[in-house]
Amino acid sequence: MVNSRLRFARNFVLAEKSWLRSSQPRKGAKLSRYLNRRDKSKNKLTMDTLKLSLLFSTIYIIMRYTAVLCIALFTRDKSILKNLDFKHDVIVIVFIFLLSFALFSFINLEVENENIFNLLLISLISVVPLVVIYVFGPMRYLIKSENYIFNEKFKHITKIYFKSPLNVITLKSKVANAYATGILPFSKTIILNTGLNDKLTDDEIISLLYHEMGHHKNNHMLKLFLVNVSWSLITITFFNYVLYPNRAEIAFFPLLVSVYYGLVVTGGILVIAGAFQKRFEYEADKFAVENNKGADLATALLLLYDNSTIPHDQWTLNYPSLNQRLARIRS
Repeated sequence: MVNSRLRFARNFVLAEKSWLRSSQPRKGAKLSRYLNRRDKSKNKLTMDTLKLSLLFSTIYIIMRYTAVLCIALFTRDKSILKNLDFKHDVIVIVFIFLLSFALFSFINLEVENENIFNLLLISLISVVPLVVIYVFGPMRYLIKSENYIFNEKFKHITKIYFKSPLNVITLKSKVANAYATGILPFSKTIILNTGLNDKLTDDEIISLLYHEMGHHKNNHMLKLFLVNVSWSLITITFFNYVLYPNRAEIAFFPLLVSVYYGLVVTGGILVIAGAFQKRFEYEADKFAVENNKGADLATALLLLYDNSTIPHDQWTLNYPSLNQRLARIRS
C-alpha cells in the first residue's frame, strides 16, 4: 500500500514537471506575440503622430499663404509677396511640427472615447499654429542678431507707461515701417525699421512709437490671439461634427480639409479679426493723441503714405484708410 502511494506521488511529480516544461514554450510564444503586437502598436502610434504633426504644419502653410495672397489681392500691393521671409516661415513650420509631435506624444491616440479625442485634436489644431505665431514668434527678437539692435533710448520712454518696459528694437530694413508684437510680458516688443530714419524726424518716429505703445497698452495682440483661437475652434468643430461627421468614408478628404481651411477658416479670420484690427488701429492712434503726439503722428502718416503707392482713401479688411485715420486724429 505504501509502495503504491509512493509510486503515485512520484508519477504525479513527474507529470507536473513534464507539464511545466511543455507549458514554458507556449508562455514564451505568448510573450513574444505580445511584444510583437506592442511594437507594432508603438510603430503605428508613432506614424499617426507623425501624420498629425505633418497635418498641422500643412494647415499652417495653407493658412499663412492664403492670408498673404488675400491681403496682396485686396491691397493690390505686390510688394507683400516680394517681402515674404521664407527663412522665418521654415523656422516656424519646423517649430509647429516639433511642438505638435511633442504634444501628441503625450496624448493617447488610442483613446476609446472618440469625442474626447476629437476635442483634443480640434483644440490643438486651433491653438498650436497661433501659439507659435503670437507667443513663440516674437521671442526671436530677444536673441541678439546682426539684423537689429536694442534701442535703450526708446525703451526708457516705455517705462513711463508700463510696469515692465517694452523691448524696442531697431530693425535693419529699408522698408519704412513700425509694428508691435508679443503677448507675454517679457516678449512684448516694438519694431522700428531703420527705413524710418530717412523719411521722418525723431519726433515723428517717437509718435509712431506711441502708436505702437497704444497697441500694447490695450492688449491688442492678446485680443487678436483670442479672436483667432475662438474662430478656429468654432469653424473646425463645425466642420468635424456638423458638416462631415463621417469623414472616414469621404474620398479626397485631405483635399477637402485643405480647401475648407484655406477658404473658411483663413477667410473668416481675415474678415472677423480684420474688423477688430481696424478698430484697434483707431485705439492706438487715440493713445498717441492723448499723450500729445497727434500732430506728429498725422505728419508721419502723411509722409509715409506719400512715399508709398497706397492711395490716401484706400482701406482694407484689416486696416482703415489714411483719410479715415487722419479724420479721427484731428477731431
